[in-house]
Amino acid sequence: MKNYIRGISDKFIEDFQKGKLSGLFSAISTDSNLRIELRNNYVNVYYKGGRLLMIEPALDRYKFTFDIKYCDHGKETHKDLLAKIGKYDVDAWTDVIPILKTEMDYYFLGHPKLERRVQQEFCVANSRSDASYLVVDIEYQTGNESRVDMLALTKKDNAVKIVLVELKQGLGAITGSAGLTKHYNDFTRLITNNADSLKETVVNIYQNKVALGLLPNTFEVEKIDGFEILFVLYDYNERSILLDNALKE
Repeated sequence: MKNYIRGISDKFIEDFQKGKLSGLFSAISTDSNLRIELRNNYVNVYYKGGRLLMIEPALDRYKFTFDIKYCDHGKETHKDLLAKIGKYDVDAWTDVIPILKTEMDYYFLGHPKLERRVQQEFCVANSRSDASYLVVDIEYQTGNESRVDMLALTKKDNAVKIVLVELKQGLGAITGSAGLTKHYNDFTRLITNNADSLKETVVNIYQNKVALGLLPNTFEVEKIDGFEILFVLYDYNERSILLDNALKE
């Protein structure tokens, strides 16, 4: 696939649906705490904002990667057990998903990822057919352009819009070098320079996730017409002068 265009192959989808990955896919897709995200023909599985597994095709099989740093939490760990699992052993990795989650829970006690966790909760809440914004992808980036927290779809009249969503926690994230104005300008430039790549990525991932039953088939993506930018603010004082000034900019 072309650079910056996300999505997975038909073979990958087939293996998730009824092939060698079907047991793993069932375990992940039925767990409300896990989220499947599609990349450039590989898959990341997220748990509370951290990557629980990476799944990559390797010739006629798949390779699984767990970041062993999540076992460095100072408590009793299954690090040695996990290190012995073959990187292509789909059944073994399926069986240890509860262990991986426990290791990450302990790690997050000392290394909290509040924004990433809020992001995942926002995605879950906006993955239903009745959602105003349907989240399609997270952590999208092209080259040196600014990273977008989420890509979503929304309906406006008879048109479908791609929405670039940015999460902002607290007043400190609203102003300054990474504030609202900076992100708005960066996203405007991203849309100007990469509109086709953005659209192709959103269409690919949406169609892939619909095929996998991960998203409802409620959007006619051939009717995509334009972009929106959405800031989601949380953990802030809505009466703040800083917020008022940032919005005026």
